Amino acid sequence: MTVLPQNRRDLTSLGYPPINIFALPFTGDGFQLGDRMIPATIALRRELKGRLESGQRFDFGIRPEAVTINSALPHVMGTVISVEPFGDHLVVRAELPGPGGVFPIAFLLATDESAPAVGSVVPLKFDLKQMALFDLGTGDRIFPRDAE
Repeated sequence: MTVLPQNRRDLTSLGYPPINIFALPFTGDGFQLGDRMIPATIALRRELKGRLESGQRFDFGIRPEAVTINSALPHVMGTVISVEPFGDHLVVRAELPGPGGVFPIAFLLATDESAPAVGSVVPLKFDLKQMALFDLGTGDRIFPRDAE
């Protein structure tokens, strides 16, 4: 079970590595991350109908376990900066190109999976059913409303 706190500031106490957070603009179809667009899910559009405006910025959150290396229609491309063992997983840290710099991201691999080499560029896909949105100003979670 994934637990999502009511506020972004509480994220640091839940899980290792902590949730990935990106301040991203909503484009009308999704969220712009560098030259890539992360699509808005039907559930998100339904729940926030009338509250999403193009150009509005949100803190987009995605847990490391909801990020996978997947060359079939990846959401983003990341450059691997480190791979470290953590129990029965590997924690992979990468950088995503974004406006004005890079966004750090962490994701998990099972220890029996091939680890990407540091410096390699990997295609990353997000399980958007596990995404969360937080108000950029207050940090309050606005999607999903009733997460466990």
